[in-house]
Amino acid sequence: MRRPGPLQAGFAVIEALIAGAVLAIALTAIISSQIELGEINARAEVQSVAASAAEAAAAQYALSPPAAGSTVEGAVGTDLNVPGLTAEQREIADRLTYQLTGLSSGAIRIRVARNDLPADPYALELTTIP
Repeated sequence: MRRPGPLQAGFAVIEALIAGAVLAIALTAIISSQIELGEINARAEVQSVAASAAEAAAAQYALSPPAAGSTVEGAVGTDLNVPGLTAEQREIADRLTYQLTGLSSGAIRIRVARNDLPADPYALELTTIP
């Protein structure tokens, strides 16, 4: 039986180093994807609660909308009755604010945003049709 020469032993070390580098790159990609998916899931949960809050605000102010040019605002968790929220969603609702603005057409512009961000880039904005 022949023993591997120095060139063959060195080749095995290089193979192991390359395999380790490929594995590290693959694991980094998988971990960063998982982190990004978690952030997307959390953002979707906030947007879902914001949509429910906008619906509740529209229902609450449908019979007496704010006058054209005037604004009504408040905290979603305390000022709106948003039905069907789980305990986790109620915690999210406590971090949301709403703002209703009456428009000259009789429509209402509704904005729901996080109150823990100075400028929420994912704020929900919609306009009702009178």
